[in-house]
Amino acid sequence: MFEGTNLSEGHGTTQPFEIVGAPYIDARFAPSLAELALPGVHFRDLRYVPTFHKHAGRPLRGVQLHITDREVFAPVRTAVAMLATLRRLYPGDFDWRTSDGGVEGTGHRHFIDLLWGSDRLRRAVDAGEDPLPLCDPPAPPGRWAEDAVLLYS
Repeated sequence: MFEGTNLSEGHGTTQPFEIVGAPYIDARFAPSLAELALPGVHFRDLRYVPTFHKHAGRPLRGVQLHITDREVFAPVRTAVAMLATLRRLYPGDFDWRTSDGGVEGTGHRHFIDLLWGSDRLRRAVDAGEDPLPLCDPPAPPGRWAEDAVLLYS
């Protein structure tokens, strides 16, 4: 999901998608993520300089994700918690990318909305709401047919 933001997602490094960072991230990010006690993951503070893609050639600070238990690690939930933490810590710097590259007259759709499938995640993060309930599975549908008409019940 970090492709939909102004963060580097590790392209231009030897660890794409294992690390995320930006020029504005400081020493608060990794400890703030650790405080969330997300299952199955540890966040290591790091600095790096990507050779291409977003922020190429610029020194960045961010985190490396270390999966400690793949059975309980929830990647989408972790990414959503990271996005909310970024917005909270860096409200004037963290931003969403547009899918059209910001070209005037094209509607400026946010790429994160395309990745998520709606604008609900972006709106919740921007409003400072807890976006984690968006990661919960939907409630099962109500009973729509009686057992007598179901072939397999």
